[in-house]
Amino acid sequence: MYITIKHFETMFTKNLIRLRHQARLSQSDVADKLGMARATYIKLEQGEKSPTLSEIRKIAHVLDVNIEDLIYEIPSSLKENTTNIQAPKKALPRHHKIRLSHTKLKNVLLYVIGEVGSMPNIGTTVLYKLLYFIDFDYYEKFSASITGMKYRHNHYGPTPDIKVFDDLIKEMQEKNEIAINKTMF
Repeated sequence: MYITIKHFETMFTKNLIRLRHQARLSQSDVADKLGMARATYIKLEQGEKSPTLSEIRKIAHVLDVNIEDLIYEIPSSLKENTTNIQAPKKALPRHHKIRLSHTKLKNVLLYVIGEVGSMPNIGTTVLYKLLYFIDFDYYEKFSASITGMKYRHNHYGPTPDIKVFDDLIKEMQEKNEIAINKTMF
């Protein structure tokens, strides 16, 4: 996923402060547990210092959270759909039929396009991969897919059900929700 450094740092600092407060730890407590000076830790929270991967791992351990909790944000269009979701006690059986949710697929697609759609190197292959990884990440946490899309292995990466995807794109174009710009590289 193409995320700007500034966007990453903003997500990281917001999550770091929120998670530290949830853990009821002071800046000094976290800095001590990380083995760093409080002033250095404060620079992390203020976005004046970029964390290293090692520091992110240590912070996640100290705050007792997953690394993803520190670096990702839930898209605002999905927050209402995920606030009350709890992981099932058991994973769904492999034969369980997952239903396609056009509304959720549309919301995820609009979010991704809003974040990276204007970048010149974002094409359908990258879009397919982003959708796959969003669904896969969500599935790992909640044993269910957000969109319900089915993907197949392709030479260039995962590909969703093209007919469903193309139908949704056509519908969104007709409603002027998205515009497709074809470019040559």
